[in-house]
Amino acid sequence: MLKHRRLSGPAWLGTTTTTLCTAAEGATLLVREMILHNSGAAPATYSLHLVPSGSAPGGDNRIFHGPLEPGETAMVSLGGSGLVLAEGDSLCALADTADSIVASIHGAEVS
Repeated sequence: MLKHRRLSGPAWLGTTTTTLCTAAEGATLLVREMILHNSGAAPATYSLHLVPSGSAPGGDNRIFHGPLEPGETAMVSLGGSGLVLAEGDSLCALADTADSIVASIHGAEVS
């Protein structure tokens, strides 16, 4: 069964890694769109990680990284099936400035 829904957020990104969504047991998540907005007063940089089950966020699983100016929004649209998170995989994120970048993740759950 395919359920289209918001997978996470809106949620503030912290300066330590935040888990935005994890594929539950027996399910697969299809991430179709990620929206990142800097509502802070200064430029901020974000990092997004696709973390395989049993692993930790790091340079080897960073998939997006970039700066956002104050008031700027980045919309990352993923074509095709989207970004696939298998059972236990997670999408994690962090920012270099606390309480500046807000993230929302949209997609579908297959169970």
